[in-house]
Amino acid sequence: MQAAPKGQLPPDLKIVSVKKFTPEQHNASCGSCHAKVSPLTTAFPPGDRFFDLFDLVALENPDYYPDGRDLGGNYTYTTWLMSPCVKSGKLDCIKCHTSSDRYRFKDEAKANEACLPCHAERVAKAAEHIHHPADKPGIPTKCISCHMPMTAFARMNRSDHSMLPPAPAATLHFGSPNACNLCHKDKDAPGPTRMCASGGAGTTRPRSFSGPVSLMWPESATGGSYKRCWTIVRTQSGTKSLPPLLSA
Repeated sequence: MQAAPKGQLPPDLKIVSVKKFTPEQHNASCGSCHAKVSPLTTAFPPGDRFFDLFDLVALENPDYYPDGRDLGGNYTYTTWLMSPCVKSGKLDCIKCHTSSDRYRFKDEAKANEACLPCHAERVAKAAEHIHHPADKPGIPTKCISCHMPMTAFARMNRSDHSMLPPAPAATLHFGSPNACNLCHKDKDAPGPTRMCASGGAGTTRPRSFSGPVSLMWPESATGGSYKRCWTIVRTQSGTKSLPPLLSA
């Protein structure tokens, strides 16, 4: 590459406009740095298909708990692709972060606006949705408190980008963290599990996702996680079949 003559602009500034990017292209551009991968090429032109250029680390990696929650350092993208919001095709990283990775919703009063407009009804009735008394001091009313709980690894805080609901029952089976016990530190996992199964604090509506773990992971612990992750990879990359080990 040669410098342009003095007083002249290079014919190609190599600047890519992302204004017309699809959610998948935005996510792929962020994933090129925020993913644990084996690169297949030496460069990633923004706008290209992620799985044409990277081999994404999946849940068989020891840095994940068997249920897919973060254990080690995972760079977000694998669990992000597990999110129902992301799989809907409507959510991209730029919704909550700037292109330089600054969080857009640091203002506590506006924190739940990140989940608009898709979850407007639940945001409007946050206290009802979390099944805790609204007038009790210290009750978390931010969506991310339960769906993106903060844990720490190597002296760094990171949030769970799968956005899956808290499942204390999974803690009993896999030892993975759950949002309930991050707040209720004085209780062990069976306590929140029983509370969720009965409908939550002060309610009677059953919460099936925190009942038997088989309701959330119907296959075996590891096999179910692997198949779920490979389903994501197939969708994104166009691969038509599971690996032989998982196709049985």
